[in-house]
Amino acid sequence: ERRRRVVGLILLALDRFKVINDTLGHGAGDALLRDVARRLMGSVRKDDTVARLGGDEFAVILSDVAQPGDVARIARLILNALAPPFAVMGREFHVGASLGISLFPLDGSEIDVLLKNADVAMYRVKETGRSAYQFFEPEMTAESVRQLALEHDLRRALEGDELRVLFQPQETMATGRL
Repeated sequence: ERRRRVVGLILLALDRFKVINDTLGHGAGDALLRDVARRLMGSVRKDDTVARLGGDEFAVILSDVAQPGDVARIARLILNALAPPFAVMGREFHVGASLGISLFPLDGSEIDVLLKNADVAMYRVKETGRSAYQFFEPEMTAESVRQLALEHDLRRALEGDELRVLFQPQETMATGRL
């Protein structure tokens, strides 16, 4: 804050990690996570931080960034580093990643807010195709709030027996068949 610089937070979730864990077991999953961590550390500067948050999620903190475009450049380096196949237990696996990015102080000044915003951006990537990155945008939060409200309303309608299912038969004109 004193230097008036940007800090980038990249939240990363591996794509298809569950398949490897379920197919080859947790030992293979752990080996893959170690290899991913090595590739991540090779994609960032020495002063940056790579941390595993749990499961298949990592956080990358890019300190002292001159401009947001520098964070995008690092995100592309990370995606490129994860693109080649990983060798796990004698087999090759392609594991991409979905990256959500939030920026201090633009997207928040508290770590909880930055993590939440990066998480929202990461899930937007997962919804739209994976193996890409997305910067947080304020309207993403509004969409999440709308989605949550819709789920709540539907759940309440189901509990209150407020929904009815109606069927309309479709008849083929040429044959008269339903």
